[in-house]
Amino acid sequence: ALACAVAQLVVARRIERVRAAIGGPVDMLDLADARRQAFGRLHAMSVLGLGIASVAALIAAGLLVHHLTQRKTP
Repeated sequence: ALACAVAQLVVARRIERVRAAIGGPVDMLDLADARRQAFGRLHAMSVLGLGIASVAALIAAGLLVHHLTQRKTP
């Protein structure tokens, strides 16, 4: 949950600031442009955070299913 929150509340806001500074499509900037590189780094951090959150959710769901299938009913 923390990784998802950071990706959505911190990184996404920074991405929006970079996009506003660019003022147009990111892919129209030169690959060496510092704003495009900053956007790329932030986007990678966002994807990583959401990926970690997704993996954690899958693990939690798997553990829950395992726990529920291993319970003995009285």
